[in-house]
Amino acid sequence: MSYPRYIEGVDVAIMFKAVEPAVTRVSMRSKSVDVSAVAVAFGGGGHLRAAGCTIYAPVEEARTQLLEALANWFNMDAIFNVLKPPQMTSHDVIGFLRRVLNTKKIGHGGTLDPDAAGVLPVFAGSATRLLEFAVEGRKEYIAEFTLGAQTVTGDDSGEVVKTMPVPAFGKQELEAVLAQFTGKQMQLPPMYSAIKINGKKLYQLARQGVEVERTARPIEVYKLELLHYTATSFTVRVACSKGTYIRVLGEDLATALGTCGTMSFCCARRWEPTRLTRPARCRKSRRTPRTVLQSR
Repeated sequence: MSYPRYIEGVDVAIMFKAVEPAVTRVSMRSKSVDVSAVAVAFGGGGHLRAAGCTIYAPVEEARTQLLEALANWFNMDAIFNVLKPPQMTSHDVIGFLRRVLNTKKIGHGGTLDPDAAGVLPVFAGSATRLLEFAVEGRKEYIAEFTLGAQTVTGDDSGEVVKTMPVPAFGKQELEAVLAQFTGKQMQLPPMYSAIKINGKKLYQLARQGVEVERTARPIEVYKLELLHYTATSFTVRVACSKGTYIRVLGEDLATALGTCGTMSFCCARRWEPTRLTRPARCRKSRRTPRTVLQSR
């Protein structure tokens, strides 16, 4: 059963066995395709390269059903949400899915910071033609900011470069500051960002200890809702336009409170027209991508 998969040009080796007139047992082997995902679609299971299922149909009909499923697998045209975990770049997600889905034509809409979690819209097949429109919509995040220390990266993954006392404040003072940063405004992009200047990404220069002059860009914060606060931190829901850096917003809010701060948590909940409802988890996609990827 295994040897056909090692023949050049063979992606999946399949054996059909009629166990009853209308019941067919299927075994699959592959060196490059996640056959367990195809098997799960028919109620079966298995491993990444070896799987099986039972199709309740005669052999010829079972063969047609399975080959149609494989054809759809190799020609996936879809838009779906992936729940990106922290410590994984958006590029890492695409690299992972490129291997799992066995496709080269795949990309993501927008970019999440490595330390951020949340919804990442992924476009596969002919849907990649829509990528240019994916970054235009409204974004929504849940973010926590910790006061009293500022880091070089703007989040808690970076080295602390500044500390300040945290003045006492209440809900009224905090909401007044949030109101100041609601609406259209100019924002200076951080050095640790993927913006390119003279062909080099800013974060590459920052890692070399080089700081360059940046130009403030227009953004709009549609909503800043206070969800929770303590004496040294606060959590907000942010609805904003494309190009808004939540890390920078947090630093600006901390400055307005008379201290400094850094982003200690961030989760992207919505990138219009997609939102965080039932996204695929990267750790699940390798096992059953067909069943967990939610087309939008």
